[in-house]
Amino acid sequence: MHAGLRFDRPACSWEDLHAFTVASPPGTAIHYELAEGWPLDSHLLAGILERLNDWLWLHTKDAQRKPPRNRPKQIPRPGVRERANALTAALGGRTQQVVPMAAFTSMWREARARWKRQKGVSDEQ
Repeated sequence: MHAGLRFDRPACSWEDLHAFTVASPPGTAIHYELAEGWPLDSHLLAGILERLNDWLWLHTKDAQRKPPRNRPKQIPRPGVRERANALTAALGGRTQQVVPMAAFTSMWREARARWKRQKGVSDEQ
């Protein structure tokens, strides 16, 4: 990896993983996925346009009615609908399930130990 860490070694902590995902630089695959395929300037321009549409709508008769009607819709952003269904699709159509942290940690340790046995890796490396 760029910082000299590897995710298959114990030296890579949860904090390292968080830093690599949340602070990933523009142009990387992780940043592209988290930004829904849009660069920052496109997100900002879409937000500005949505606020302008709201402001213009506020000066219409529809906005003054009780309840207000015909409010402008948000600009569709790529990846939003797909992201909502991504986990369900990855699970083969099954519904999403929240796993308690203790159970996840146990599953993670078991999977890691299984991988180490298969690869012949020890913790000393």
